[in-house]
Amino acid sequence: MGLVDFNYSDSNARSIDASLARLRAAVSPLPLLVTRYRAEDLDREVKAGHIDFFVASSGFYRRMVTYGAQALVTEVNRDRPDPNKSDAAVFIVKAESPIRTIADMKGKRLSASYPTAFNGYRIAMAELADLGYDYETFFSRTVFVGSPHIHAIMHPLIDGEADAAIIPVCTYEEWDKEDQAKFRLIGGKTDTGIRCVSSTAAYPGHTMAVMNGVEPDLAKKVSEALLSMKAGDTHESWSVATDFTAVDRAYRLLKIGPYAYLREPTVKHWLREHRMGVFIGLLLIAALALHAWRSDVLVLRRTEELEAESEARERSARELAAMNQRMEQTHKATLVGQLSSMIAHELAQPLSAISYYLEGAMELVKRNHDESGLLASSLEKIRVQTDRMGAIVGKVRSYAKSDAKRDIRVDLSGTLKTVLSELRMKGIGGVQVASSVPEGLAVRGDPLEIELLLWNLLKNATEAALGTGHPMIEIEGAEKDGVVYLQIENSGPVMTEEDVKNLDSPLQSKKPGGTGLGLHIAESIAEATGGGLSLKPRTPNGLRASLHLPSFHS
Repeated sequence: MGLVDFNYSDSNARSIDASLARLRAAVSPLPLLVTRYRAEDLDREVKAGHIDFFVASSGFYRRMVTYGAQALVTEVNRDRPDPNKSDAAVFIVKAESPIRTIADMKGKRLSASYPTAFNGYRIAMAELADLGYDYETFFSRTVFVGSPHIHAIMHPLIDGEADAAIIPVCTYEEWDKEDQAKFRLIGGKTDTGIRCVSSTAAYPGHTMAVMNGVEPDLAKKVSEALLSMKAGDTHESWSVATDFTAVDRAYRLLKIGPYAYLREPTVKHWLREHRMGVFIGLLLIAALALHAWRSDVLVLRRTEELEAESEARERSARELAAMNQRMEQTHKATLVGQLSSMIAHELAQPLSAISYYLEGAMELVKRNHDESGLLASSLEKIRVQTDRMGAIVGKVRSYAKSDAKRDIRVDLSGTLKTVLSELRMKGIGGVQVASSVPEGLAVRGDPLEIELLLWNLLKNATEAALGTGHPMIEIEGAEKDGVVYLQIENSGPVMTEEDVKNLDSPLQSKKPGGTGLGLHIAESIAEATGGGLSLKPRTPNGLRASLHLPSFHS
């Protein structure tokens, strides 16, 4: 008979000496030779056929089934009366350890008996695998002491060489209160069927097994002798375990023993693991083939219908193309009209200025005095205005070509002065202008567009202000965070939100001879330059135009 060298508790007197004495009497006159082995050595002896009976963990027994082992009885005691659930393991740490849960042990150091110990190591690793952890890398280091005895396992933990240890279930409860106060259990469970706290699921206890070739009568005597023992204070008792599935599940989680094939990346392994999925896949392929055949039939049926529908769509497409052509011609005609209105609106100012300068020049000619200097000045201003007309026409043409460039430095303060000067010549002398625009305030854009933008805003502001008793416009400018802000207020008539909203409608104007394009052009230029324009009623009357444009320095 071979015995795995496992630890027995002193308080429960878990020595099998009483069991061995009973067995010697039962098999007499045959001699009973008992040898204690390490698990690795007992494994070798069983496979070599040198052992008739052995007592080992349920995990060891299940591995030997393929070599002819057959379970006879399983160890139980008062705290673990169920032979199917009579063994487990528990994680233990020092009382002052910061580890509180199983997850806290990740990356820490572990002390255990030896790597093949089922109760002393493997069932604890199976618990980690069942929780979803990779048990092979969970601990940063594992100290295997090479002995199942409790004092050997606890030494690395006590000496600081390990952060946690694995000990058998019920061991902690057998200590006195003083020793218990020095340690804590981690991941404790109380619903496993064992009357002690454990960190793992419960498994069948140590099992006595018989090997092939032993006489049935001898196996019967051994079983009867052990089953007739009653649990007492000095020995264990024995019962019959009927469920070893927990052991098989642990080996499957660890992918060792009979489930070592799970680590093999083979087609056979893959098919074994995914046989249900393969079966379902084949069913799906068959279903797809049937569906494809049915689809072919439906496609053939629908072909004629689709051809008829295609012909109808082509006919509709031809009709739609003809209608789109008519709409395009209408759109072009509308665009030409809008461009014409825009040119007429913007050329009105330089043409008006040319008219004023020509009248002045004719008056100088009539005087018959030598005022060639004034005449030359008028003619120069006429030339400037004709150049401006050409620039306006060129700008409109650039819109059509989409090649306008707006990256030139434009002196906003200087352009503002020029526009105000031209407006004064047009006859707004009665409007009081208060301007607080810093010198050198510059924006990035097109000089002509910025001039047209300011012209339209200031022209509308002065015309609105002239309709009141105290005409006035206020202009404020500033630069902040790469943006130039310009605010123009006029003392025109009282405006409502609806009135302001109507100002945004092009080709609508309440002024005699107005086109309604001024503010629309100003807003378009501001947006094209990378800025914006907003209009709000001014309190108590008038209108406030808020303009923002990109600073040249941004």
